[in-house]
Amino acid sequence: MVKSGATTGNLARVQTDHEFNIWSPLAAFRPHPKKITTDFLFFFMKSKRFFTAIELGWNFGTQQNIGMNVLENLRMARPPLYEQTTIAAYLDRKTAEIDELIADKKRLLELYDEEKTGIINQAVTGKLKMENGEWRMENEG
Repeated sequence: MVKSGATTGNLARVQTDHEFNIWSPLAAFRPHPKKITTDFLFFFMKSKRFFTAIELGWNFGTQQNIGMNVLENLRMARPPLYEQTTIAAYLDRKTAEIDELIADKKRLLELYDEEKTGIINQAVTGKLKMENGEWRMENEG
């Protein structure tokens, strides 16, 4: 999680068994496997409630900053592991559906932009004309 700067509170999930170092404006969370699943923790940390708690704990200097002492004292819901797994699986499915819908909408907007550009080009080049209140292509009868 980013703890300093304009992107404070942004998250990324890193799944690795390799040892690694992180830069000081970042925080790494390693959940205890008998207490919380990584997927549940990730979704919880993406929640509005968690982000609001982060915002309330910000310190300001030249930029917002959240200290490790604030992060380690934030409260969170912790249902039994089997419920965490069920909740995270549900959220994985639902967010995948939403991501697919967003991708579909982006593709439709790209097609719309291409069509709009084509119509504008036809109008500018005189291939599209207004006749009797209707638009007609130059070669239509």
